[in-house]
Formats: sequence, structure tokens, C-alpha cells
Amino acid sequence: MKNETAKRAVQDVHDLLKLPDDVITHDLSQLDVETLAEACRGSGSDDTVLIRTLTTRNKRFLARVSHAYRHTYDEPLGALIDKETKGWYAYMCKFLVVQEAQADAMLLDLALDKKHNKGQVDRKALTEFLCARHPRRVRAAKKKWEAANDESLVDMLSDELDGDMRQLALTLLKGKRATDESDETDAGLAAAQAKRIYKDPSTFIDVLCSNSPSQVETP
Repeated sequence: MKNETAKRAVQDVHDLLKLPDDVITHDLSQLDVETLAEACRGSGSDDTVLIRTLTTRNKRFLARVSHAYRHTYDEPLGALIDKETKGWYAYMCKFLVVQEAQADAMLLDLALDKKHNKGQVDRKALTEFLCARHPRRVRAAKKKWEAANDESLVDMLSDELDGDMRQLALTLLKGKRATDESDETDAGLAAAQAKRIYKDPSTFIDVLCSNSPSQVETP
């Protein structure tokens, strides 16, 4: 009997693997929709299930889940999060499920929200925004922020920051940093840049902000 059950399980997996990828993805995203909805039924929510579901999926898949949730329940997934979570917990959940451009805007707004940062720019959030995103995303978020606030982000950060942090932020804000689109590095360039920094330490930030991470690590 156990052998027959095992055989059926193996056959079920085999049949599933023969399905087209889009069918499997659709079924899995719909399963997540029902998992999230079930976790939030009744009084309170099952935070363990909610966090595990949201934090173990990539952005692309979560976009599918969000689309499927709207189609099934006629409201955005963000609405469910707003109803069931609060504070930084809610911020984290929404940050995970929104599209990259919206997530970038949320982080930039957080960095610049002086009301919640004791009257100052949140340097940690700003550093994460500038350093942990592709330069193309930095430029796009900058453009969107300036359009929404009718203000130059460069001028704003020039006024709010000073010293090396100002230079670092304004340089990275240009969005011209090289990226690791290949594994190739230039040892000759690295040696020349090292000599340049040795002769003039003030050039360190310019060099750091123009190279890809792998080039920066080149001996």
C-alpha cells in the first residue's frame, strides 16, 4: 500500500513537471494568494505565514501574486497589508510586494523624510538607495522625486549634507557608476587608479563611485 502511495506521488510530481512553466507559475501564485488570504482571516493575522510567504519570493513572482490577488479579491495586495499590519512591519511588507520603481521611491522618501529622522536626512537609508541599486534605477527615482516635489534633489542634498557624505551622494546621484554586467576587470586601470588615490586621497570617492564592485576589488 505504501509503495502504491509513493508511486502515485512520484507520478503526480512527474505530471506536474511536464506542465508549461506559465501554468505552473500561475498555479503557484494562486496558491500564494489563498495562503495570504487565509493567514489574514478572522481576528488578527498569522504573521509567520505572512512573512514567510512574502520574504521567500522574488520581485517578479510577487508581482504575479499581487496581480492574481487583485483579480481574485478585487483589491490590491497592498490593501490587505494596510488592513493587517502596522508601522515598520507594514512598511516592510509593502516594500516587498510593490514594483521596483515604487520600492525605490518609498526608500528615497524614507531617506528624505526629516519629520521622522529628527530633522535630518536618514543617511543609512540614503546610502542603501544610492549604493544598492542599479544606476538606471537611481536616475529614474531621482527624476520621479523631482517631478513630484518640484525641487532639485541635487540642491536639496547639497543643503542637507556635508563633507564626504555630500560628495558621495552627489556623485552617485548622477547614476554613472559602472555595473557588473560581465566578470571582466581591468588590472591596468586598477593600478593607475590606485596610484591616483595615493597621490591625491581626495579622489578616492570619484574612483569608488565610477567603478563596478568587481573593479573596486581588483588588486
